[in-house]
Amino acid sequence: RPRAPDAPPASPLSPRSPTAPPLPVASPSPRPSATWYWEEEPHRLTAHNPALVKPPHWVAYPDDVQAVLEAAFQAGHPTCTGANNVVDFVARQQTNLRTGAKRAVLRDDAAFFER
Repeated sequence: RPRAPDAPPASPLSPRSPTAPPLPVASPSPRPSATWYWEEEPHRLTAHNPALVKPPHWVAYPDDVQAVLEAAFQAGHPTCTGANNVVDFVARQQTNLRTGAKRAVLRDDAAFFER
């Protein structure tokens, strides 16, 4: 099913909160064909590893978070809750649970475009 390549994070997501439904267990390999990014403020991009930055202002989540996000997305969950953040797949944003700050997220599905 076609999806737009859109899809955030102040800190990595961890296992689900006790009130959230359980996520499927993600296999650590192979790496999913989709890559998840969060939107960074332009003046902060230089603080990140350049290999993880997708222009103009996206930063890739760590591999372990990528696996959790993709598993939740593929399972049809509307959100994925971590220790500090919740990613809303419908709104395509991440919300910091402590501060309420929101960032855009991007799901770059390279496999979709390679078909």
